[in-house]
Amino acid sequence: MKGIQRILHTKWVQISLGAVLALTLLFFFIFIVNWGMSHAKREALLETGTFVEGVRIGGVDVSGKTMAEAKEEVLARARKLLKRTIVRFRVGEIVYRLSGSQLGTLIDYEAVMEQAMLYGRDGSLLSDLRAKHAARKNGVDFELDVLLDKSVLESTIKEMSTTFNSTVQDAQTIVDVSKTAATYQVQSKIYAADAVVGRAVDIRNLIDAIVDAVEQDATSRTIVAKWEETQPGSSDADSVMTDCQKIGAYTTSLSQTSAAQLANAWKAGGLLSGLQVAPGESVSMLSVLGDMTEEEGWQTAEVIGSDNWTEEVGGGASQVASTLYAALLQAEVQVDARTHHAWAPDYIAPGLDARLCAAENADLVFKNPYDKPIYILVQVDGSKEKMITVEVYGAPLGYTVEITANKFVDSEPTKAAVVQVDESQEAGYSAWIKPRKNLVKVDIWKVRKNAETGEQIGERLYIEEVTYDPLPGEQVVGPEAQAPADTTDTPTDSTGGAEGEGTTEGATAGGAAGTEGGAQG
Repeated sequence: MKGIQRILHTKWVQISLGAVLALTLLFFFIFIVNWGMSHAKREALLETGTFVEGVRIGGVDVSGKTMAEAKEEVLARARKLLKRTIVRFRVGEIVYRLSGSQLGTLIDYEAVMEQAMLYGRDGSLLSDLRAKHAARKNGVDFELDVLLDKSVLESTIKEMSTTFNSTVQDAQTIVDVSKTAATYQVQSKIYAADAVVGRAVDIRNLIDAIVDAVEQDATSRTIVAKWEETQPGSSDADSVMTDCQKIGAYTTSLSQTSAAQLANAWKAGGLLSGLQVAPGESVSMLSVLGDMTEEEGWQTAEVIGSDNWTEEVGGGASQVASTLYAALLQAEVQVDARTHHAWAPDYIAPGLDARLCAAENADLVFKNPYDKPIYILVQVDGSKEKMITVEVYGAPLGYTVEITANKFVDSEPTKAAVVQVDESQEAGYSAWIKPRKNLVKVDIWKVRKNAETGEQIGERLYIEEVTYDPLPGEQVVGPEAQAPADTTDTPTDSTGGAEGEGTTEGATAGGAAGTEGGAQG
């Protein structure tokens, strides 16, 4: 009997233990194990479900709201956070400010909303109950974290680096040239620029510091960039200008130029101005002007040809070359090639003109003979003063130079003018189709003078002799005037555009131009 009772007791114990184990396993699977959420259920929850009571997103209470109902308010909060995410960093004394678009900031608010919607629903029954209880009691906030697109930030900093990085630079001369086509103005000036300290900011370190500040929500402080400096060798701007003084200048008038000549003179002056010539360097004026074609903006204008007026593309540029030539003589710059016109143009003293024509290989070539650079500046006023001034800057000579053009021959051509009878003209008709010009010979001299007292230094120095060959000219007359025309009445250039005795002004004031005559080459 006792044996039977023992057996029954043992079975009962086994049954009880089994029941307890079964209940334990059931509790474990129901309350402890997270069975996960099916895709369909998850999508349905995101579509129509509501947030658990006590859930906040970026401080916005979304309790009991659907995703659609909460979206507008959450999005507004995200935008506000992005707007206030501003980073400031300092390089030297300058503080730079980066906005959200420059930082590449963004907030994945939709992902945060999905995470908040699943709160209290994607765990085990027990954990979900605890989460919901905690939310109701204390609330739970899902932060809207500001993230950075580093590629945008890197691009922004790289672009800004041109402003806060600098290449080391000694004090130097700067030539500033401005050109206005509407009024045919060229304005030029030369000045000394201060030295620049070389600075190289550690870009990688700066980017990392910006990223850390955004991620740690520490954008209220100003980040101090790290950089390395390189000091210039020379920082004294005043000493630079010591070797950049005006040593030659000459002025000619534009008052008699045609519209096309004026346009070409303005274009030539603008191309020449600002030219820097290194010690020992040679310069070709034609090379400076480039291809003188209509495609390059040059106009066709009247010029002095070999024995008559003619038309060329670029006519008027020779006045700039002539003005430059006179200024170079004052500056005692070496002139290696120069061609004068068939007769002296009226805008400059005879003997000082320079013809430019690529087809005739007529060029003005000069070389810097000094051990310091020289600079060519041009001022053109084609609307009011109607003047061209060419200035040469370089190391001071210690004196001024005055150029003198001395005309010692001015005689009528020995040949009679060619006369053609035009029966179609009226009686008494007479017109010159080729000008009659005198034989003109000019000696060019220079005189050095004390810059302070104006007293002459030594003897005057001979430069060259310029000869303008005589031109007999050609005349067309009516049927009744068939005899050779009286050459005493033919239009000759007895002065050749000279002023007085042909003396040009000194280096400090520039040369005055003749005001009579017509077109120039």
